[in-house]
Amino acid sequence: RRKVLVVDDIDSNRSLAIDLLKPLGFELAQAQDGRQAIERAQSLAPDVILMDWRMPVMDGWQAAQQIRQIPVLQNTVIIGMSASVSDADRAQSRAAHIDAFVPKPIHWPRLAKLFARHLNLQWVYESVQQAPAADEALVAPPPDALAALYELARMGKMTRLKARARELERLDGRYSAFARRLIALVKRMEIKQIQALLKQHMEAEI
Repeated sequence: RRKVLVVDDIDSNRSLAIDLLKPLGFELAQAQDGRQAIERAQSLAPDVILMDWRMPVMDGWQAAQQIRQIPVLQNTVIIGMSASVSDADRAQSRAAHIDAFVPKPIHWPRLAKLFARHLNLQWVYESVQQAPAADEALVAPPPDALAALYELARMGKMTRLKARARELERLDGRYSAFARRLIALVKRMEIKQIQALLKQHMEAEI
């Protein structure tokens, strides 16, 4: 099992990354700042570090520079995360020997390609259930259920979101088409589309 250390000072950002990777069988650990990341990296020897670039206590590029000085971690893949990357950030990343950058919020297909390239992984995709046609009438669940689903989507809790959608489908057949579309989007990690779908039906209830 490959080990991944997720470093971010914002709890919801760490949760999003963890929720994306946990179903895939990675061994996961977390750190809240650069200093803690160095300590965790030394004890865990992760294969990959997902490192936020701007954090209190010690930021990502300073932590990456120090990690690269530790002999057992010199070959650890470090992927920087940032909402925006300036020319100065890119210069710092080169100095710290960062392997790649991903924008936040994390887009799974891009991260999957980086993991495949740097960890020599080959992804095997299961066939997903076909989503209902766009013009198929969707009966949405009640407003409180929609709000709960939207909160899970906002926090990146994809596993819990899929489980809640399946529960809705079992509870009431009227929600089957809505649940199937939601599940199909979850399996493809289309987080923005999930939020848009839920928000559309939440606004329709107003």
